Amino acid sequence: MRPVRGAPLLALVLLLGLVPACEAAAVDGPAPGGFVEEFDALDPQRWTPAAPHVLGRSRIDPANVRVAGGRLELLLRGGSLDGAELLSTGTLATGVVTARLRVADAPDSLTGFFLYAPPDHAHEIDIEILGDPRGRVLFTTHHDGRETHTIERDLGFDPTAAFQDYAIARRPGQVAFSVDGRELVRWIDGVPDEALHLYLNVWFPRWLGGRPPVGDRATSVDRVTHTPDGSR
Repeated sequence: MRPVRGAPLLALVLLLGLVPACEAAAVDGPAPGGFVEEFDALDPQRWTPAAPHVLGRSRIDPANVRVAGGRLELLLRGGSLDGAELLSTGTLATGVVTARLRVADAPDSLTGFFLYAPPDHAHEIDIEILGDPRGRVLFTTHHDGRETHTIERDLGFDPTAAFQDYAIARRPGQVAFSVDGRELVRWIDGVPDEALHLYLNVWFPRWLGGRPPVGDRATSVDRVTHTPDGSR
């Protein structure tokens, strides 16, 4: 049988058509619009230390935010109740945000990983981890000026001992909280849908005892990931 004269050209066209699909499949990370932050440096286009302000017993001090050794460090100085806070420059809509972090070993402190837009209590989705080995975590939402949900869970490990993955998965009208891939809480009402800034902080609330750490401590963040809704 004689070969079809156009066959080599057709095969080349088909092969070239497959290349973009193969390249896309090899990409590891969020789709366009998301990010993977590994804190090789503090990118001013993505992050900004919070301006000085009072939060609970703490004065949030931008000098307590630093990047070193490929990690974000939110510092608590020995003998002080001053805290630290970092926020995203842009807002994030629905999707999944994950932080791989180790909590500061400082009893009476809280480490927060949350989504927020001012004023207080208007729109907020919180993970707050207590800074001691007992492994307690609070999940909270605020919507339209009121607290709509709050619950405490036992993590089952010491959050000050090692890095763990904490995740907030937002979909329209609902939110789920996970730790190391295990869903702990899901709510399907009272959840803000607005685009919110992402925050990481460590501070001393008034409802805890207010004991300052004996020496310097820090909440260390190894990585933050944002995957927009519909990209997976």
